[in-house]
Amino acid sequence: MMKLLDVKTIAAHQLELTFSHPTQGVFDGARYLADHQGPLLEALRDPAYFSRCFVDAGALCWPNGLELSAIRLYELSHAVKSTAGSKRFRKSATTYGSCPALNQPKLGMNPPNLGISPEHSTRP
Repeated sequence: MMKLLDVKTIAAHQLELTFSHPTQGVFDGARYLADHQGPLLEALRDPAYFSRCFVDAGALCWPNGLELSAIRLYELSHAVKSTAGSKRFRKSATTYGSCPALNQPKLGMNPPNLGISPEHSTRP
């Protein structure tokens, strides 16, 4: 699952986003606001309020309760660079490969050894 890790305001209605898979992008909030309407979006038209965004649980949020998911932001943002070689992502890229979801346990695999030997099992 992709998550948003960091957000920085770089200009009025412009945000630099860092995603959990090694990519950074720029989100054009002015363009998004021009194409979308709604009561929660009205406050974001003020650049000072727009810049009050923060990351919570991997999503982009504002104090009024509006949230944009990392997947949606990734679709809307313009990729600026891969951070695969950065120190921040190097361990993840080396340990888990380029897609952590591919390295998750598969169904039907044996559970981890919890220190219980078969002879001590309570199963019949």
